[in-house]
Amino acid sequence: IDSEGHAEMRHREVGGDVPEHGRIEILGDLGQTGEAVRQAETSLRAEPNNGEFHAFLGLALKQNQAEPEKIRAAYRRAVELDPQNAYAILMLARLAREAGDIDQAMELNARLLSASATDPTALKQRGRLLEVAGRLPEAEEIWEQVLLTSPFDSEAIGAVIRLRQQRGLLDSRTAQLRLRLARFAPPQAETQRH
Repeated sequence: IDSEGHAEMRHREVGGDVPEHGRIEILGDLGQTGEAVRQAETSLRAEPNNGEFHAFLGLALKQNQAEPEKIRAAYRRAVELDPQNAYAILMLARLAREAGDIDQAMELNARLLSASATDPTALKQRGRLLEVAGRLPEAEEIWEQVLLTSPFDSEAIGAVIRLRQQRGLLDSRTAQLRLRLARFAPPQAETQRH
């Protein structure tokens, strides 16, 4: 089942025992972002100190293409209430990167990695940030670290190939990665960048 089919399946369960934050996520998945924002706000009126609900409000606002500052405010509040809310920290780092504040994004990403040095999502974000910052050797090391735990991650394989090619390294390691990418990755994975 594709992601839309999966969302449709989950949507059928909305009336059942799906937690409130799950309903918010499902509505966003289905493109009903305005309703997702309303549900998140309703949940927050009932539980204003629930960090998870603030994080889901941030997600709903992002899906609804709200102003970046409103989105950031929701994620910041989630982190204030729950300093270990990895999702909210990850999203704040992503928003900082999108705003061009690489230093802030790196600081938030370092916070994530201090909690879990092998978290693949945080490592991948770190690799992207290091590339944007022009710290290519460090980025390649991080992408290689991702491959240690996820050897068939197409984004990581593509990044290592791209970085090695930029340095003129067309050796057996690069060839091995190209072969792995060709065998196991979806088309266009090598050139994908997020």
